[in-house]
Amino acid sequence: MKSEIEGMITELFRQAKIRPEYSKRYYQLAVNLSTRNRVKIPLGVKKFMCKKCKDFTDKKVVVNKGLVEYSCKVCKSVIKQSG
Repeated sequence: MKSEIEGMITELFRQAKIRPEYSKRYYQLAVNLSTRNRVKIPLGVKKFMCKKCKDFTDKKVVVNKGLVEYSCKVCKSVIKQSG
């Protein structure tokens, strides 16, 4: 059951790349699936989710002094992680 839900979330991410006009809706569906079934969103998908604009986006990655910065190309928000 858990792997099926993770597969569905990954498929939503793939569809968001193909059809960017529906990416906000696919984001909502992925979050709803994960919370309803108590399944974590796969890390490969989670890195491309913007929490500010609620969208699957391509992110710009910058490595600066051991700090990894992901910036959303839609809303320009920046997420910093230690690398």
